[in-house]
Amino acid sequence: MKINSINFYNYKQNVYPQNNISRSNVAFCSGSVMQSDLDKLYSIMPKEQLNKEFNDICKNLKLDINPKLEIVDSYNDGRGGGYNFYRHEVSLCASDLVCSDYKIVGTKAGKKIVLVDPKTQSPLFATKDMAEEFVKNAQVRKNYGYDSIEMVPTTIDDKKRLIIQKLSHELIHAQQHMLMRQTEGIGEKEIIKAWTHGKPRNSEEEKQLNNFVEKSFAHSFWADKKKTEIKIPKNSPAAMLTYQWLNAVKNYPPVNSVEYLTNAIETDAYRRSADYAQNMFGQLKA
Repeated sequence: MKINSINFYNYKQNVYPQNNISRSNVAFCSGSVMQSDLDKLYSIMPKEQLNKEFNDICKNLKLDINPKLEIVDSYNDGRGGGYNFYRHEVSLCASDLVCSDYKIVGTKAGKKIVLVDPKTQSPLFATKDMAEEFVKNAQVRKNYGYDSIEMVPTTIDDKKRLIIQKLSHELIHAQQHMLMRQTEGIGEKEIIKAWTHGKPRNSEEEKQLNNFVEKSFAHSFWADKKKTEIKIPKNSPAAMLTYQWLNAVKNYPPVNSVEYLTNAIETDAYRRSADYAQNMFGQLKA
């Protein structure tokens, strides 16, 4: 294992789970976001409402320090956003948030159902082109067991629901990291170490990794913050979960891999963000 300044730079830029997303230092919106996407986003959910929803979710999750929110301009490897522990920031891709003009609806025995991805718990909302392609492919695959599959225009509440589900997903990641910080034996530096994915093979490499973590922590959001109060004893049932999350961070897989959808921090965030959206909007309506 080799740890050098290049690794350090990449770690600071890339820690969880987005990579190389264009951004600026201006909170909430990078200057290069497509204005058309931004206008569409704020026509669905005005900036003031988006701020309110963000703060409401933070309050619901009992976050001790609210992260910064940025709207950014591009996907990377299928990622529409992420939570960055190093910077304590949530970023969401504007074009991903507004990619929701149509929903995919299946009909079986006369009952219409909005299709949901069973792995991510996300409703199948898409642009017109994407929806048309899905319906075309479904017909080739015998409509996946439905009598028919069609594309139906989404309502404004559908579009808001998707934005809030994506936002809550990333804020749940912030909560997961907060609970890890509050666990005896973990804390900020162990989380940073986990995100390096370093696996030292001997004492010298362990020393290199520890030095790297110290330097990284010194440049992180957490460096000048009050040390997190330990609230979760190491051998408690709650710690069993937070250590599971820490292990999921250590072994965080590529987003396009099979393992990504079974990673503990992702399965938790997908499930709970879907629950949050349902609590706010009720069952999906075809």
